[in-house]
Amino acid sequence: MVDRVFQEVNQQFCDMVGYSEQELLGQNSRMVYVNDEEHEKVARVQLKLIGEQGIGIVESCLRHKNGTTVDILVSWNPLNKDDLSAGIIFNVLDITELKEAERKRLQSEQRFRSMMEAMSDLVYICSQDCRVEYVNPAMIKRTGRDVTGEFCYKAIHDFSRPCPWCKNDPENIGTYFESNVDSPKDDRSYLVSHSPIINDDGSVSRVVVLRDTTNFKKIEEQLARAQKLETIGTLAGGVAHDFNNILTIINGYAQILQMGLEKESKLYSDAEQILKAGERAANLTRQLLGFSRKQVMMPRTTSINNLINGMKKMLVRLIPENIRLETSLDKQVSTIYADPGQLEQIIMNLVVNARDALNDQPETVEKIIRISTSRIFLDQTFVAAHEGSKPGWYLQLQVEDNGGGMSKEVLDHVFEPFYTTKGVGKGTGMGLATVYGIVKQNNASILVDSEPGRGTVLKIYWPIRATKSTEVVDAKPALPNGGHETILLAEDDEQVRKISSRQLREAGYTMLEAENGVEALEVAKSHQGGIDLLFTDVVMPLMGGGALAEKIKKLHPGIVVLFASGYMDDTVQQSIADLGKNQLINKPYNISDVLSRIRQLLDEKIS
Repeated sequence: MVDRVFQEVNQQFCDMVGYSEQELLGQNSRMVYVNDEEHEKVARVQLKLIGEQGIGIVESCLRHKNGTTVDILVSWNPLNKDDLSAGIIFNVLDITELKEAERKRLQSEQRFRSMMEAMSDLVYICSQDCRVEYVNPAMIKRTGRDVTGEFCYKAIHDFSRPCPWCKNDPENIGTYFESNVDSPKDDRSYLVSHSPIINDDGSVSRVVVLRDTTNFKKIEEQLARAQKLETIGTLAGGVAHDFNNILTIINGYAQILQMGLEKESKLYSDAEQILKAGERAANLTRQLLGFSRKQVMMPRTTSINNLINGMKKMLVRLIPENIRLETSLDKQVSTIYADPGQLEQIIMNLVVNARDALNDQPETVEKIIRISTSRIFLDQTFVAAHEGSKPGWYLQLQVEDNGGGMSKEVLDHVFEPFYTTKGVGKGTGMGLATVYGIVKQNNASILVDSEPGRGTVLKIYWPIRATKSTEVVDAKPALPNGGHETILLAEDDEQVRKISSRQLREAGYTMLEAENGVEALEVAKSHQGGIDLLFTDVVMPLMGGGALAEKIKKLHPGIVVLFASGYMDDTVQQSIADLGKNQLINKPYNISDVLSRIRQLLDEKIS
């Protein structure tokens, strides 16, 4: 059969190629091959193998009668190795299904490899004994080399033993699991997924995918800190509100006591000390209210550059001579809408904080505090990385020092009230907390950039928006004289109401009292005479001061109103913000200020 003519065929072969026995016998085997080249290649390879091994086995393809391809494994076994013309037994095994499965496996493997190589996530496959079997290009870039064959825990994370989170034990070896990992190799955070692969030999490999979550984790930490500060702020605001009322009572009785004493009296001096302590406590409550965002705001059109220039002399007095204060104020920054008093609080607290950081520096270092302003646009990239911010134009107020800087641990707590790294008695820990509260109350943002040995930069981004067309002019101070007019006092705290009413009555005024807005409205309706002035707390149960003022003006059209508040509720902030400065007095107030405000309002009414 040197000419390769079919002399005998069995039924299985006939079924494989689709021809009958009669159609095949006497025909050259070329008729069942896909082409001449394949037919000749099989003969050439088989003859070579027979010459070398006595038998030849080769993989090839046949063409079915219907035109389809049949993958085969064909072997030639000569009847006489020395005389091939004696005939060759032609054995054929149909491997079409096996070849198709292999093609699908290779396609799947290629798709898998293409997918892994296109992924930006870090991917590797490791064996059951922690040897790396595959790494994708992203992982190669991270490790700096192809680490195939190395131990994964060493190559990927620089550990000397299997990773502590790896569940590489018999009970978990074939399970999927995830772990959050802080890798010491690059000091970044990852969400790591482990997916099992069962190999042909029964062993289990794992596809491990590392997704970088460092930035997400930072944002998550920022949100957690913001929520923590929000909770502390709510508590601080409530404490400050109650404490303001207590201080109003303490200071009020101390003032009454002092008014009945001679200045040379020791008791007069004692009362003076009570009032000084009360003022210190009042400053603390103002800081707490600043942090809790419940501070009373009186915003107006304000030139930040003019405000900073006007503060320079005061700021220089706050810092020692060995610290240089510099300013770099961008002329393009126009005005912003803000409470000037709050802006002064921010700048003063930041400068004091910078001063304290520089005091710890050696004298050989040139100590500098730099205040700068500029106009900046915050884009979506910035907003995405800084929780709470919004895109748009902002004033950037920056205070920078070249002090010792802050550690990460300090930065994590830097805005918390009463947190301080200073010694006992050297700081209240309220400076940056107050700044944080004011910034958040005004829908602004604050960022701190600091590392040990690199100093500190604090940046505040204040929104630039349409500002009020007019600026509130400070009222001229008036002497605290009394009078004969009728005043309606609405105050929900009984002791505050009692001391305030007593002080005003002793000044000559006729006093009407109510413990809330509803009761005050009833008093106004039932009172036979006129009411010249309403002195009301802003936040009260049943009816607040703002609603009370609107209703009572309809009953007494000529009435003037003085609001008092130590705690600003969000629902009344906007209506209070539009008041003239002399229409609002902060708690804890003293009788001199109250008398001055009342007299001024009544006199303006007459004129």
